[in-house]
Amino acid sequence: MEPQEVMDVNVCDDFPPNFLEALGRYAVEFGRVEYLVKVAVKSLFKRTTKTKLSGGIKAFEAGVAQAEKEGQFGRVCKKAKTLAAQGLSEAHALTFIALIERATTLAEERNDNLHALWTGIEQKSFRYRPFWNRETKELEWRNDNVAPADLDRLTEALRALGDRLREARAQWP
Repeated sequence: MEPQEVMDVNVCDDFPPNFLEALGRYAVEFGRVEYLVKVAVKSLFKRTTKTKLSGGIKAFEAGVAQAEKEGQFGRVCKKAKTLAAQGLSEAHALTFIALIERATTLAEERNDNLHALWTGIEQKSFRYRPFWNRETKELEWRNDNVAPADLDRLTEALRALGDRLREARAQWP
């Protein structure tokens, strides 16, 4: 599945059984991880800001706004790492930063899978993903045959990461 001068894709809906459910579960699980990271940014912002935030929904929204201002998930993760280094003990920061780096890695695969053209042919699911490589300044293609089991493995990795993020936050003093 290499790029051609013109890439014609036969768009069909003959996906394997459970493909759409697997893709949906994957998207939902990533959203949960993204939310956990944003809530962590909220908590870390509260620890590191000089502005006193009282409790309640306004304080919660002020902290979450700090994460939302960052826009793309990669920038939210960068903010989370910066705030963790400022607001946590070294041990807690190292643990949390490692988890954020894992989230960043999984986000790359998420982008490949959710920002793609999918087609299902003869009970197989094919992903066509153009990607602009900022380092080489060239267009790359991340095309693949992705089975529901592949998406299920990624979903489980996200679920485990979410569990580890919750555990790490529960250890913060």
